Amino acid sequence: MKFKGCSCVSCNNIFEENDDAVVCPVCGSPHHRACWTEQGKCANSDLHKDGFIWVYPEELKKEEAPVKEAPIETNLRFKNGENAVVCPHCKSLNYGNDALCLKCQKPLFDTSENNFNNQELSAEDPENVNGYNGGYQGNTSAYGMPFGNGGMPQEDAFSYYRRFGGLRPDTLVDSIPASEYADYIGEKKSGDYIRKFVNMARFGRKISVSICALLFGPAWFLYRKLYKEGLLYGAAIIILSLLTGILSLTDQAKLIYDDMAVMYEQLAEGEITIEEFQAQLKETESKYQDVVPSKSDMTKVSVSLILSVLTVSISLVMVFSADRLYLKKIKKDVYESRDRCFDMPSYRRMLHEKGGVSVSGAVIGIVISVFAYILELLPSYIYLFSTMAK
Repeated sequence: MKFKGCSCVSCNNIFEENDDAVVCPVCGSPHHRACWTEQGKCANSDLHKDGFIWVYPEELKKEEAPVKEAPIETNLRFKNGENAVVCPHCKSLNYGNDALCLKCQKPLFDTSENNFNNQELSAEDPENVNGYNGGYQGNTSAYGMPFGNGGMPQEDAFSYYRRFGGLRPDTLVDSIPASEYADYIGEKKSGDYIRKFVNMARFGRKISVSICALLFGPAWFLYRKLYKEGLLYGAAIIILSLLTGILSLTDQAKLIYDDMAVMYEQLAEGEITIEEFQAQLKETESKYQDVVPSKSDMTKVSVSLILSVLTVSISLVMVFSADRLYLKKIKKDVYESRDRCFDMPSYRRMLHEKGGVSVSGAVIGIVISVFAYILELLPSYIYLFSTMAK
């Protein structure tokens, strides 16, 4: 109840949790209902003429006030020189520049006070810069940290900080604030990439595994506007696929295709059924299994194997270097934008233009991958169809 811990102004007994209280409509003094009924009036009615108002006891206000959450400072430092703090929620060790606990994912800092600026500049409105009218220099708090004009619920704080990889927006990662990385990368995936970049800087990692680059190949590079790297990667795959396809057309493969051409012709003219065609195809495969390949065929197979290993190696190099290349591009574009812009709106607008993603680039990358796959099969199909046409 509201008056728990307070005293009834009539009997001076402390209110308990389930007590029925009556409040004076004039001065706000709390009474037990029995005390009010017995007296028939407020115990402080004599003071009403002087304008008396009952005030909630200050000591109880302090007891009920929410505890301000703040990371616990320590004298410890991590290897990269960053100070260590203890999470006020789960007591685990965290980096001093982090805003979300690495273990429990709760905000390390109190979000009920003025440590946010809720008039955050959105990507849709690059002109709104919270009243800031100077250049970007020295302004690493474009997102309102640590000053602001209002608090934020804890669940909103989690989403807010996740956009910056769990860091405070003004935290520098390779001399660039997390807020500028978020502007450049785009809101949906900015947190994931910023977290990778800060871990690379903290732990001195030169490489990082990019699952997206592994799954999508050149399409990921072109999607993230790494045009030079994506096109070179795609060109290498196309050339290697074409060479592998040409080398796969061995003398033994040509003999198999010759027999297959005859069988396809018989099937087309109705001389054999589909079941007979499948049976003959198995016989043809068995017939050439035990044939010793010629020297030229062995050479082609060996070179083809080397090309396959080279293709896989190139793909792995790109997968392990993708994040590093992306970070290098971001830094280059950020520094160029800083040199060309002299106010925050134009600077952030340029970050949005240079960064983000390219859907058309992703489409081109997918086309390159499909084309490379087709090229690897193309020499065999060309020989087979040309044989059938004779």
